[in-house]
Amino acid sequence: MRIVLRVITRCAPFALALAVSAPAPLVAQRPLVVNELRTEYRSNPLGTDVTRPRLSWRIASSERNVVQSAYQIQVSIDPAAVRSSRAESVWDSGKVPSDASVFEAYAGAPLTSGTRYRWRVRV
Repeated sequence: MRIVLRVITRCAPFALALAVSAPAPLVAQRPLVVNELRTEYRSNPLGTDVTRPRLSWRIASSERNVVQSAYQIQVSIDPAAVRSSRAESVWDSGKVPSDASVFEAYAGAPLTSGTRYRWRVRV
């Protein structure tokens, strides 16, 4: 399952703006939906002074006993790279076998002010 988010960075020196936007609703056939996407506690932050933000998401399912077993976070400056899974990402966590979905820290190169970043999480 792919969820594409937009992480935007633009603001005054030493401050980052990170915004997320949820994609269109997923097809009802899929038992797992990723929602409530957050960056540093906020669903659509205008700015933050954190260069390594923590990302969070929630999963929901219409079926019983559906859990996340792994995730992959990709961060890119190019929106097309995030959508198409190209290797031009700023950071790719790779497949992480974990059920964690709260405050997963960005572990790539420090983000810079004035740059737009986009990220997605696949579960």
